[in-house]
Amino acid sequence: MKYLSLFLLLSIICLSCTQKLYTKTVSNNAVTEEGTIRISATGKGSSLPAAYDNAVELAFETLLFKGIPESGQTTPLIPDEENAKKKYASVLECFKTKDCYMQFVTKTSQSGNKEKIRGPKLVDYQVASDITINLRSLRTWLEQKQVIRKFGF
Repeated sequence: MKYLSLFLLLSIICLSCTQKLYTKTVSNNAVTEEGTIRISATGKGSSLPAAYDNAVELAFETLLFKGIPESGQTTPLIPDEENAKKKYASVLECFKTKDCYMQFVTKTSQSGNKEKIRGPKLVDYQVASDITINLRSLRTWLEQKQVIRKFGF
């Protein structure tokens, strides 16, 4: 009985110390008005603002190069990711700069709990965020920068 109690105590301690794994997720959140898309994304960062910025960057990266399943934008806006990142590097750098990509974001909100997770710096933050993107203005901007054509890729 003594060994069983000790075993259970050690098992509980070991399980409570396990590291939470960070997974990137992006999904279609809801049907929105014409010309916009609402995306749920999780982000990770060393601070809460950095984690929110990471979630928005991940949402744009998925929308541009992969498409969002079960939404109005199932195909990527830019189909050839490798080639586009080389050819349009200066234009696509915009999506790493908050001042630039926020012109396409109409609404952001926290959709889940923020939590501390163990990462390279021992404590990082992981947040879930709902992001509404003006797809029509994003597409127009990409057309003006000649990254995509008016009627397709």
